[in-house]
Amino acid sequence: MYAVLHVIAASNGGGTAGGSAFSLVFLVLIGAVFYFLLIRPQQRQRRAQQELVRSVEVGDEVITSSGLVGRVVELDDDAVVLEVAPQMRLRFIRGAIAKRLTEEEEEEEEGQEAGESS
Repeated sequence: MYAVLHVIAASNGGGTAGGSAFSLVFLVLIGAVFYFLLIRPQQRQRRAQQELVRSVEVGDEVITSSGLVGRVVELDDDAVVLEVAPQMRLRFIRGAIAKRLTEEEEEEEEGQEAGESS
């Protein structure tokens, strides 16, 4: 791609001033591509994860980043206590929560109710 753009720039005059301007535009273009393809999606994903962690409540069924499924029984500012089996409670940092299962079940039920009423 760089070679094609370089040939186009060379056919437009190809002087050193034009070449340096072309190089500057090319670098800005590469920076914009990196921003929109790499940085911005990561920021969006990080915000969604933080919102999920803040919105977890007692009684929600969640999956941790390690794949452990449990029900939230206690919440602190920094930690969450999950009941993974009867009388088996484990303490995790809040950031370890990867997904909320309770939310998905509610959405499925709402979709089924909407289908029945039509």
